[in-house]
Order: sequence, then C-alpha cells, then structure tokens
Amino acid sequence: MRPTRRRVLAGIGACSVSSLAPLRETQANLRKTIPATGETISAIGMGSWLTCDLGDVEALRRQRTEVLRTFFELGGELIDSSPMYGSSQAVIGDAPTRIGRPAQTFAADKVWIRHAGPAQAQIAETSRSWGV
Repeated sequence: MRPTRRRVLAGIGACSVSSLAPLRETQANLRKTIPATGETISAIGMGSWLTCDLGDVEALRRQRTEVLRTFFELGGELIDSSPMYGSSQAVIGDAPTRIGRPAQTFAADKVWIRHAGPAQAQIAETSRSWGV
C-alpha cells in the first residue's frame, strides 16, 4: 500500500500522546541560534494560521489549549503567528492563562506594516494579545 498524506496523517493521529515522548529528546537536539542574541530555540515550532484561527468558540479554544499544553509538555518552545491569521493571536494569548505560561515559550510574530510607527503599534497589540 502506497503511503499518502492522508494515511500518514491518520497514522499520526492514531498515536497516543505518551508515544510522542521521544520528541522531547529530538527537540533538544534540533536547535537553531538566533543571530542577534545567541539564544537557542527548538528548530521545530507550532504554526497558528489554521490551528488557532477559531474565533470565540469556547469548545474549540479548550481543545487548542490542550494542543498547546501537550506541545509545551513535549518541549515545544516556538509559536509562530501573524495579525493576518484571524483570531490566532487571541487564542494563543488565551491558552497560557488557562495552563500557565511555560518558561520556555518563544513567540515569533510577522509584521505586515512597512513604517516604524504602525509596525510598533502592531507589535504592541500582539504583545497585549499574548500577555507578554
């Protein structure tokens, strides 16, 4: 039987969270250095475009909170977002209030504005949404 994207994703979905524990070791070995600071972060992160753009649907927010909890428990550090991702930033900001903010969290945000003043306002809004 030929592997397809659907079969691979179904297989991954069938795995239990406990079977993903080896990812913690992999995360520790796959690291990238941030040139400006020398700080290292995991090379594997979580995108938030479709994952966290859920609006204000409470049941979905609770589910994403559990996804983020598992991500952090397995050593995840990097969350990537953008103001263009709908409600993603609000959802990302909501999860740590429910589970506590993991110390290792590193947030990457895209800036979609060319000029410094509006860009700084956009960054401030993201910071407010995320509670950082």
